[in-house]
Amino acid sequence: MAIRYFDGSYEEGGQYYEDIDSSLRPVFGTTNESWSPAILPFVCMAYEAYVLHYNAARFYTELKDRSLPRFGIAVGCSFAIAAAVYMAIASFGFLTFGGNCAGYILNNYSPYDPLAFVSRLAVGLAVLMAYPIVFFGVRDSVLDISEASLADELAKHHGLLTLALLAVLTFVALFVTDLGLINAVGGGLVTTPI
Repeated sequence: MAIRYFDGSYEEGGQYYEDIDSSLRPVFGTTNESWSPAILPFVCMAYEAYVLHYNAARFYTELKDRSLPRFGIAVGCSFAIAAAVYMAIASFGFLTFGGNCAGYILNNYSPYDPLAFVSRLAVGLAVLMAYPIVFFGVRDSVLDISEASLADELAKHHGLLTLALLAVLTFVALFVTDLGLINAVGGGLVTTPI
């Protein structure tokens, strides 16, 4: 993202400017009110960005030479790194596209841009690798919110529960393509109340 910001590929007359839809091209100089409901999806996404608390106990038990101070250091360092990455992505995305930033910023980039292609692959790989971690939390939460008798029955059929949840989530994924929407809804409905 930084390379494309500095090389001007997406500025008017740039290498990839004509490849993207006009609704995704850079727009600067517009003014917004100091407070607008348009900021709410971003707030929900910001909440969603730091969700993995439901796996905290699992992470703690897997920590080598675990202790609360060591776990606190690991969590603090992880959050600091995540915050720096999020700020860099948000900054370069906005500096490149201004008011036309899509909820999923890679949608702003040309399909012919090799760096954007590599970034899309990296995001896909990250989602693929993180999915089991997040899925454990979903599956455990389904068991936790079920009535005791149902939870015992579901636990007996662990494999069937896993397959059923994967089927439902895969079916939803076939129709929902906007990751920004997923983050906003997840952050707004699930994370904010917690």
